[in-house]
Amino acid sequence: MTFPYTRYAYERAEKGEYTSIYGDKLTKIYKYTKDDENLFESDVPETTRILVDMYTDSDESTHEVTTFTLDIEVEMETGLPDIKEAKNEITAIGFHDTKTKEYVVLVMDKAGNMQKKQTDKALVIPFTTESELLLTFLDMYQDISPDIITGWNIDFFDMPYLWNRMSRLLGEDQANRLSPIGESFFSPYRQKFFFAGVSCLDYMQLYKNYNFGELPNYRLDTVGKIELDKGKIEYQGNLDELFNTDVDKFVEYNMVDVELVVELDKKLQFIDLCRGICHAGHVPYEDFVYSSKYLEGALLTYLKRRELVAPNKPADRREKMKAMHESGAEKFIGAYVKDPIVGKYDWVYDLDLTSLYPMIIITLNISPEAKFAKILNENWDMAKFISKKYTDNIQLEFNEDGSTATLTAEKFRMFLRDEPYTIASNGVLYRKDHQGCIPGILSLWFDKRVKYKDLMKKYGKAGDDEQYRFYKKRQHVQKILLNSLYGVLGLPAFRMYDVDNAEAVTTTGRAVIQSTAEMCNIKYNKELYSPEKIVIADENGVEQEYGMTRILDIKRNGETLKVMARDLVEGDDII
Repeated sequence: MTFPYTRYAYERAEKGEYTSIYGDKLTKIYKYTKDDENLFESDVPETTRILVDMYTDSDESTHEVTTFTLDIEVEMETGLPDIKEAKNEITAIGFHDTKTKEYVVLVMDKAGNMQKKQTDKALVIPFTTESELLLTFLDMYQDISPDIITGWNIDFFDMPYLWNRMSRLLGEDQANRLSPIGESFFSPYRQKFFFAGVSCLDYMQLYKNYNFGELPNYRLDTVGKIELDKGKIEYQGNLDELFNTDVDKFVEYNMVDVELVVELDKKLQFIDLCRGICHAGHVPYEDFVYSSKYLEGALLTYLKRRELVAPNKPADRREKMKAMHESGAEKFIGAYVKDPIVGKYDWVYDLDLTSLYPMIIITLNISPEAKFAKILNENWDMAKFISKKYTDNIQLEFNEDGSTATLTAEKFRMFLRDEPYTIASNGVLYRKDHQGCIPGILSLWFDKRVKYKDLMKKYGKAGDDEQYRFYKKRQHVQKILLNSLYGVLGLPAFRMYDVDNAEAVTTTGRAVIQSTAEMCNIKYNKELYSPEKIVIADENGVEQEYGMTRILDIKRNGETLKVMARDLVEGDDII
């Protein structure tokens, strides 16, 4: 399909017909410098721009796709294969497609001893020359016309080696038949081949991205045994020896490597998950590994539906990203990790706060255009402020023009009570007179997830497995989107980058978790659980009654510790 396309951006204009998220009046322009920081949306990648504009009203796939799973074998008698040089002969190509649902193995047989045959699992076709094998593969590949190519580690071996070997033996024109429109290129930035018109989704990368556990290694044999209780074909010696001594087992080895990936996706459905996320983000499928890209695409689509325009990315984003990578420093203050309190417990409880970070963003209205001001005090302490123990004057810097103001703690408290603003634990204030774009899209995703989970449960109870799996996948897509957005707020490459906003989420999350744990411990330890009491005097001699399992802050031998009341020893001081 071809269509006309003209790139565009927006610039400020007094009587502009478009509006930015900040309220600027804008007009659309077609001649501009891409990285002009005074423009809006001039730096949107062309593929994202086109997908957002063409499919503004839909986040769903427009058609069923044909997935092509392949695995190649390469002789190594002449040495380990160099992917760029591609001098080693390809001895077999196994593949499966979801259109015909057939397994095929094309295999070298220079002696001409094999016959074409259909086994109980695959169609096996022998060739006396490698060129004939490769040309037949290209013919069959083009007949199938896949939308997605997958396999295990295909980004870093199978696809680059296949293209380079075809180019070496048959010429680049033949190698470019891997692209439906005859255009292929290698991206130095991503270190992988792209074939225009078809998406390459390396299943090893999909597995690493969506499987949230750590494995000792990510070899196909290891993953197959964990997920399917089935591994690769075992054999004696090396693969070249197997090819020369038992070609039938060699063919089975090649076919099983394809079969394992096909069965993994039947179980895990990671390709459908990837597609769901990329359709929501209006980005090419290969962008599934870059959360900043699909989240940016989703935000651009959300804003376009509301007739709003996003700002350009930070002008110094590349320098900041480079500095971040080189220093290895944490982007911003991270999540709260509670230190364990060592000891034997009679009981424990688990508390799960639903979508904590998204709910913080929604509740506080954390968004670039809603950011109002920031407290500059280095000793700012939200907990002390809430308990009225913070008495210093408050120094505020206003986001709109950088001006400052100083208020007493009491006047600031009254200001927060009377005006439509929220405050995060790191001292950043947000407007509440209109919903920001980030809370807006999170609210939409949260509502969708609730809806999809209800439908998943409904169809699960009704025994409709197809609909159950569909809505399970849909709610999983929403979960990933919901839980990914806060992290990219502190990424310089993200369009809505702002470290203050990122830390507003995590520091408030820390406060919520700590205060919730404290309140629950007081309730369960003091009110509900501990029938046995103990009377303890603090360092000032003031006595107080505690439940035996109450967690107390104490000082012991100069160290500050948390212990249960029943575990106190002589010399401990209650803080």
